[in-house]
Amino acid sequence: MTDAVLAETPASAVPPAVAAPSVVQPTTPAATLAGAPQDAATPVASTAASDHTTDPVSTPSAAAVELTAVQPDSAAAATAQAETVPAADTTPAEATDAVATAGAEEPKPEPLPMSPQMEALLAQFAKAKENPADFNGWTALISAADKLADIDRIREVYDAFLAEFPLCYGYWKKYADAEARSGSLDHAAHVYERGVASIPYSIDLWGHFAMFKQNQGASHEEMQGLFERSLAYVGSDFLAHGIWDKYLRYESSHEAWQNVAALYTRVLQNPIKELARYWKSLEEFSGEHDVVALMATEEQEALRLSLEQQQQAAQDAKTSAATTAAVSAPAVPAESPAQAPLDGDGTAPAEAASVTAASAPAADAAPAAVPNGDVKPENISEAMPGDIDMADADVEAPPGEEPVPVIVITVEQIKAAWLSQRQQLYSASSEELERRRSFEEAIKRPYFHIKPLDAGQLVNWMRYLDYIEQKDDHPSTIRLYERCLVPCASYPEFWARYARYLEKRDLAGAQSVVQRATLVHAKRTADTHIFAAHFEERHGRIEEARSSFAHVTTTLNPSLLTAVFAHASFEKRQGNKQAAQEVLKKALQREEAAGENSQYGLALVAYINFMQHAFGEETEGRAAYAAALEKNPSSKAVWEGAIRYEENLRKPDTVSRVLALYDKATAPPADSSTKALAVPDRELLSQRSVDFAEQHGTIEDVTAAETRHAQRFKLAVKVVEAASRKRAAEAAASGTAQPAAKKAAIAAAATPTASAAPLTPTSAAAAAAAAAQAAASGAPAASGAPAAAYSYPSYSYPPQQYPPYYGQYPAGSYGYPGY
Repeated sequence: MTDAVLAETPASAVPPAVAAPSVVQPTTPAATLAGAPQDAATPVASTAASDHTTDPVSTPSAAAVELTAVQPDSAAAATAQAETVPAADTTPAEATDAVATAGAEEPKPEPLPMSPQMEALLAQFAKAKENPADFNGWTALISAADKLADIDRIREVYDAFLAEFPLCYGYWKKYADAEARSGSLDHAAHVYERGVASIPYSIDLWGHFAMFKQNQGASHEEMQGLFERSLAYVGSDFLAHGIWDKYLRYESSHEAWQNVAALYTRVLQNPIKELARYWKSLEEFSGEHDVVALMATEEQEALRLSLEQQQQAAQDAKTSAATTAAVSAPAVPAESPAQAPLDGDGTAPAEAASVTAASAPAADAAPAAVPNGDVKPENISEAMPGDIDMADADVEAPPGEEPVPVIVITVEQIKAAWLSQRQQLYSASSEELERRRSFEEAIKRPYFHIKPLDAGQLVNWMRYLDYIEQKDDHPSTIRLYERCLVPCASYPEFWARYARYLEKRDLAGAQSVVQRATLVHAKRTADTHIFAAHFEERHGRIEEARSSFAHVTTTLNPSLLTAVFAHASFEKRQGNKQAAQEVLKKALQREEAAGENSQYGLALVAYINFMQHAFGEETEGRAAYAAALEKNPSSKAVWEGAIRYEENLRKPDTVSRVLALYDKATAPPADSSTKALAVPDRELLSQRSVDFAEQHGTIEDVTAAETRHAQRFKLAVKVVEAASRKRAAEAAASGTAQPAAKKAAIAAAATPTASAAPLTPTSAAAAAAAAAQAAASGAPAASGAPAAAYSYPSYSYPPQQYPPYYGQYPAGSYGYPGY
């Protein structure tokens, strides 16, 4: 539901609160979130035994309170006693009857018959509990419960479903809506609190919660607290503009302009998708409002001081530059004034004195004459050759004597500085946004769904985590992991990576992550529990590790052999050989009892190899393989295990024993009732026997292996099948295909017998013609005839046409180390 729809529902449209039973609490409490901000955590009731005096959902109804006030216990007892005591004017018999009638229990009303809808709901509920991983079954159950409008059943269904799938934010909202429709607004608020505790990184759920509280008339302080809690979790999310917009609209509706300005400052520090829009909005906001008046006093003083310091520094730099220039400039000697002609007594002309006197101010007295007739005006230095008349020269006074300039800071300067600071924040966030954009735009499903993610999105999350980890920004890394583990909650690889990241920094947080994975989100995945077991073992919690292994091998997936061997290896590391053998033997017994579809061969091979390598057991292996091959000679895994076992022993008789096993494994069955390996498997092992003899045997061993292989597999099955497919295609193209005849020929060629002799081209052609004729006529082909065993010639060329194989290479060139 969009915010617009929520906003259209006025608070008065919600039915008034009525008495309701206590909420059914979820079966699994919300796990502690690793790395969540401490001030954003909200305590949420997780058990039914919460304090009923403080829990709003457990408060007694108004009717119950009224009854208690009107009829306290003592008054009720007195009333009951008065009703049972007979009146004074009644007879003893009547009194006895009255007492007996009063003491008799009233008959209980018969239960109302269950409606068909309720019966269907209960049947669906039982089915969902039997298979809790069936998401579609749960959603159908929720739809059926919503139609009944029975709040008790609705609570029971939603609590059970959300205990299995707590990341489905849409169902938390549907649950709260159901509570609101029933009139339980306190219950609805409580459901929202449980929801944001279970999935605190859901922008949508925080937005719905905020609109719900706003429609219920929450106070300004309460709404601010809710918005701040949401921003602590999702404020830096790429798509967080939804919650920022709601917060800005709310503060603007209350004309809290100072808060709006502060919110703009905060949002510009986050690399979110709508960052450019917020910067443009801030510029418009600053043009419409007196930004200086919206600043806190401390911020104004800080900006003013910063501007004054900047101006003072600029003036100091200017003065310093001027002084440096004056000092470093070369001195220029002044020209000596032309001497006027002197009188006979050496004095200056009289008119010079009169000019000097006339040039003096009228208020001043004429200067006194000095000897020799020179005039010395006040404040004028003696004129010496090269001196500068400071009164007439156009130069600056010394820095210490010049007036101190007054620094004036205007409102526009403060506003410009304020915007400049925000622009710097915006620029830094824009750069980070561009670095993250490719990762963010590749996220197509940021919410949880039971369907698996495609490989591209999984790889993108891994690369995004690589990027954020190398930035060494722990809070941002925590937020990205939490965001990732909403759509990727079903993948143990991401939980394990998160735990490993936290393990080096916050061991308690890592422990919380492991618990969330194993108890709630990935609890049905064996890899999750195996990782948890290794985690517990690393930190010395041996019994917890043993419990995790046992949960997988006995309950979750007993047929998972990798888990079985991991469990046995764990017991080996603890020095408990008997426990390791017990784990493996139980797995063998289960697989043996499973029948033909079991993994008994693989389990046996792994068991013997494990005991051989882990504890050096060699005596039991050969006997165990012999017994297994006697029971199941058609198991390729057992044959390969027995051969590998003998190879690893490295005894003097290893080569002969291995070749004997190859010979026995590749021998054709004596008859159709004898169990044996399939033809492709026998051929593969036969070729391996030749390779083994080539590497480790003598020339006699090589010759025997090659001869045996040539006799038993004259043409490789793949060669026969390829030729048959080619001929079938050619026949189909020419319209002369005879499928029945070709099938008979291929089947005969792929099923050699021990007594079959090499065929000549003549006999092979005759056999093929006979089989084709029989198939065309509808008669079955003759079985057991040597001519039908092989339809294609094998060794029809004279041997002398081919040079001897071993004569082409010098002796010893293929020498392999023996045993």
